[in-house]
Amino acid sequence: MRFFPVLILFLVACNFVNTGTAPAPVATSTPTTVPSAEVTLAPLPGDLGFGDVTGKVTDALTGLPVPNATVICEHYSYTSKESDRCNRTMTTDQEGVFLFEKVFFHDTDTITLTVEAPGYQTEEIKQGFFTWNRWEANVSLKKTQ
Repeated sequence: MRFFPVLILFLVACNFVNTGTAPAPVATSTPTTVPSAEVTLAPLPGDLGFGDVTGKVTDALTGLPVPNATVICEHYSYTSKESDRCNRTMTTDQEGVFLFEKVFFHDTDTITLTVEAPGYQTEEIKQGFFTWNRWEANVSLKKTQ
């Protein structure tokens, strides 16, 4: 029995009891806009935006392109999302060219490229500071002895 008066007080306090004085809801034809679920962050000082890491792999002796060389990109950044970094592997085309697209650059990022090809010594180059959202890294490979 003590429960019933408490429930009534709760319903009244929460305005669940319709007193007849509140206007009924009116349907409108105006669509409501649902905000995006993505969070938009303000750019950090040093953010350079999206760009590319590109270059050409050549034979150090002849200067000819090295097709089908494997280029491994390792990208360290304390600001960009993992999916925006250049942590991928690709193969050069017939002209020895490679291109990593849609890479987010910050001026303090470090990107390391490791280039491997059969019959050649592995070459590694590293860039630890950026002023532009593009890095052109041409690599010359020496033949193995």
